[in-house]
Amino acid sequence: MGLIVGPLILFWILVGIYSLSIGYDVFSYYSFFPSGIIIGFVTLLSVNFYFVLPLEFLKKKKTLGAFEIPLMYFANKFAFMCFLAAILVVVK
Repeated sequence: MGLIVGPLILFWILVGIYSLSIGYDVFSYYSFFPSGIIIGFVTLLSVNFYFVLPLEFLKKKKTLGAFEIPLMYFANKFAFMCFLAAILVVVK
């Protein structure tokens, strides 16, 4: 299982570093009000969806596999598509 989860963890660490660098560029370019507040609100909403939606899906299940919860977060297709959309918006 480490052969699957290990590269996914490495990928999401790289995604986090990329997101922090893009966030720094955005906050240094725009003023905090109103753009920063909107970006912060969208970020908090996205994090909330990332953690709440998989848990709602898992609550309906009667049994869980050993690695079902980590894979639900690491291999989340919605989060992966949102990240790809963010890359496509930034890349010119």
